[in-house]
Amino acid sequence: MAYETHITRADHWKHSEAQPITAQEWSAYVASDPEMEQAEYAIMAMADGTTMRMEGPGIAVWTGYRGSAEAEDRDDADGSGVAGNRVWFLWLGSEIVVRNADQEIRRKMHDVALALQAHVQGDDDEFYGSDGLESASAGPSARRSAGGGRGSPWWKRMLGG
Repeated sequence: MAYETHITRADHWKHSEAQPITAQEWSAYVASDPEMEQAEYAIMAMADGTTMRMEGPGIAVWTGYRGSAEAEDRDDADGSGVAGNRVWFLWLGSEIVVRNADQEIRRKMHDVALALQAHVQGDDDEFYGSDGLESASAGPSARRSAGGGRGSPWWKRMLGG
């Protein structure tokens, strides 16, 4: 299962609906960033070897990704959301999600989060700072939010499940 990193305004990404990033805000951000492009669809590889085509509002590609040594060896066959030097950013109705984000991607996510008055949080409740590294002080407060655990996979949330 892919690891997801979230851009959210909520204290915990599972509660993003309470403080949503709207479609209009996301669209305006993407239009303002020369390294981001709206996409009509994304194709992702699933853990079972099948592929899934996603269509809908809020799919954007970060074309400025240089790629880490780790990313150079993959072509999205693992469903990472990283294809070559393009990274999929998925707006899921209240938050933005990127799968298997490396440090460079998390730095970009932090820049996006700043513009949207949000923060970056991983599936396991950790927060990330401007350097793309885990930071106890990068979230909405210095403490970790209660709750823990993983929510539904991104593709189930995108499909309304």
